[in-house]
Amino acid sequence: MRYIAGLMLFPMLFLAVPALAGPATKPVPLTEQWRQFVATPDKPHFDRLYAGVRACHKACLRQNTPLSDDTIAGLARLIAQRNRLALRLSFAANPLIKPDTTALAQSYGAIIRVDPTAFLRVAYDEKAPQAVIVGDAAALPDSFADDNSSQVHELSARRAALARVGDSDLIPLRDVCLARLDADINRFGGQGGQPKPVHPPAPKDKPRKETIT
Repeated sequence: MRYIAGLMLFPMLFLAVPALAGPATKPVPLTEQWRQFVATPDKPHFDRLYAGVRACHKACLRQNTPLSDDTIAGLARLIAQRNRLALRLSFAANPLIKPDTTALAQSYGAIIRVDPTAFLRVAYDEKAPQAVIVGDAAALPDSFADDNSSQVHELSARRAALARVGDSDLIPLRDVCLARLDADINRFGGQGGQPKPVHPPAPKDKPRKETIT
């Protein structure tokens, strides 16, 4: 009986001994994750940073810790290069961007002119507040200050691009952006207009002839 009891006790000794834990993995600070993503803007770096950004909103806002100027500059560079992951992060991290920041404005303008559907699609999918999306669509960099001609030219180019967006779920958002751009174009001395259809009519001096077949 003593032998059997000993056998029963033997495995219990192993259960009682705590497992040797390996070295604890130190969490990477969010600021370092931003630096890593800007340096290597791939999906693995994005996934880690995106989760951290989403989790950090309330705490970061409470601690008043907006994104640094270097981080904003890195994001702006990547967005101008049409990096969709950077564009997603810019909308996800919007609460952490200082309200008076205009560094992203030029990059937003660049992607709107080249790929307006991507701009609206990412903003829509990220559930960014409409006021934020419209503000970003119309935001101008500081270099345009006091230059009404350049402001009108830039906003008109964005307007023409956004007017081509035809995805049905994006049209309400597109039209709100167009209305804001029209208002700003008029304010700066240009001439706005109503949202154009996806396939605009031919110029007035060359009216389109409809042929019924």
